[in-house]
Amino acid sequence: MTSSSLAPLVSTLRQKRDARPQDVLALRLAVFDDATVSQTDAEALMALDECMSQPCPEWRAFFVEALTDFIVQQEQPRGYVDSANARWLMNRITRDATVKPNELELLVRVMETAVSVPPELHKFTLKQVRHAVLFGDSRNTVTEHEVEILRRTLFASAGEGSIAITRDEAEILFDIANATKDSDNAASWADFFAKAVANLLMAAKGYTAPSREIALRRGRWLNDQSVDPMSFTARVLASLSNGLLANYSLPDNTPSADTSGHEIITASEAEWLSAQVKKDGMLSEIEKIMLERIRTEASNLHPTLQPLFEWAA
Repeated sequence: MTSSSLAPLVSTLRQKRDARPQDVLALRLAVFDDATVSQTDAEALMALDECMSQPCPEWRAFFVEALTDFIVQQEQPRGYVDSANARWLMNRITRDATVKPNELELLVRVMETAVSVPPELHKFTLKQVRHAVLFGDSRNTVTEHEVEILRRTLFASAGEGSIAITRDEAEILFDIANATKDSDNAASWADFFAKAVANLLMAAKGYTAPSREIALRRGRWLNDQSVDPMSFTARVLASLSNGLLANYSLPDNTPSADTSGHEIITASEAEWLSAQVKKDGMLSEIEKIMLERIRTEASNLHPTLQPLFEWAA
């Protein structure tokens, strides 16, 4: 089969509004026959997913795999999602004003698979996760599945902070915490929230991947076959000595820890934390757990935080 055989399959399944394992196998053969997923294929699969009622689990696995391959692996350098593909994905997902579960899983998988994504795609993904928590089937209740989705999104390799949490990410967690403070949330939610906010305030930043442009430029240089091997080796050594590896170094503004290994919370961080906790005028149980964790782990609390901890006592 070739990709051209996909259209009649999609047409039939759209009429059925369903897909069984044998249907998914036929789709897989049609799409991956030439080892690539075209934009036409991707558009067809997105349209098919929109009209599905209760497809088999194999459909989600195939849908996410095929679309991730198209978005992450089809452009050079592989693993770097460019702005054009990010815009295509966001526009395509929001076309019907509803982000379906399979589309949310796709967004998270792209974040996990890619080396780097544009900031707007990362923010879009987080907002869709927040929307799923607040307006999904478990409206205003955080389930175990949603905690895991949040965990995967925040610690995905292509995230803005990668290992460390950013303020934008933490503020979305505060939005969720405020909206669900009176709900019967998953047992893991409070612990995850506390650890994530503490991570923002106290964790050192990790290594930063080079930009897509730098990776693309390096890829073209490494693929240059117009030079002899000895000259090529000389250029490699020269480039390394001139700072090629600096693209993978720690940023200059990496937060430093005190001698005890515990982090110091700065005035700026203290002001931000106070504003987030006081935003709704109430102190929830989950915020108390978070503040207690910070009090325990931080060796130096800024004086402006004292009233906040007294409030939580």
